[in-house]
Amino acid sequence: GGLSHRLTLTLGVILLITVSIALYAAVACLALAGEFALGDALWIDAVANCLLVMLELGLAYPLVVSLGRLSCLMAAPDGEVSHGMAVSVPTPDLTEIFYPFTSLRTYGRTTAVGMEALAFLLCGIGLPVLLGRLAWLSMLTAGWETWLRVLTMTGIVILSLGWAGVVLLLSGRRMGFGYFVFVHEELSLGDANRYYRTLSRPLLPALCLRLHLLGLYALSVVAICVPFVFHSIPFGFCCKAVYGRELKRR
Repeated sequence: GGLSHRLTLTLGVILLITVSIALYAAVACLALAGEFALGDALWIDAVANCLLVMLELGLAYPLVVSLGRLSCLMAAPDGEVSHGMAVSVPTPDLTEIFYPFTSLRTYGRTTAVGMEALAFLLCGIGLPVLLGRLAWLSMLTAGWETWLRVLTMTGIVILSLGWAGVVLLLSGRRMGFGYFVFVHEELSLGDANRYYRTLSRPLLPALCLRLHLLGLYALSVVAICVPFVFHSIPFGFCCKAVYGRELKRR
C-alpha cells in the first residue's frame, strides 16, 4: 500500500511537470509564430505571458491541487463517517488526478481549495517581495546615500520576514481544509467550511509541520531539486492530508 501510494504520487508529480512544460512550450511556439508573422513586437510577449499565466492557473494548478486530493483519498481511513453515514471514498489511483475536469462542480471545489492556498502564498511571499522591489527602485531613482539605502533595505527585509512569519502562522488555521472538501464529497463547500470551523485547529502543530516541510524543501533545493519529485512533494502532500484527518480525532 505505502509503496504503491508513493509511486502513484511520484508519477503524479512527473505528470504535473510534463503538463507545465508542455503549456510553456506551446505558448512559446505561438509567440514565435506571431513574431514571424507580425514582426518583433512587445505586445506579443505581453500577450504570451498573460496566456501562459492563465493556462498554468487554469489547467496545471488544478492538477496540483488534485494531487493533494489524491493524497487525501490515500489518508482517508476505511469507513470514514460523516453525519452518521459511511462515506464512499474513490480508489486513489492516478486517474483521480483528472478529477477537476470531470465536471463544473469538481472544478469549482478544486479551485476553491487551490485559490485559498495560493492567496496565502502570494500574501506571505509575493507582497513583501513586490514592496521590497518597489522600495529599492524608488531609492535608486531618488539618489539616496549608500548607508541610508542599506539601512532602509535591512528594515524592509526584517519587516518582510516578520510579515511572512505572521502569515505562515495564521494560515495554519486553514490547514487541512482540503481534506474535508475532497473526502466528504456529499458536503457542499459551505457545509464543509462550517464543519471544518467547528473543529479544534491549534496554530502551533500546523506551524511546526510547515517549518519541517520548509526545511525539507530547502534541502531539496540544495540537492538540485531531484528529491522534490521523488520524496519532498509526495511527502508534503501526505503530511497535510494526515493532518486534516487527525483534526477530526481531537
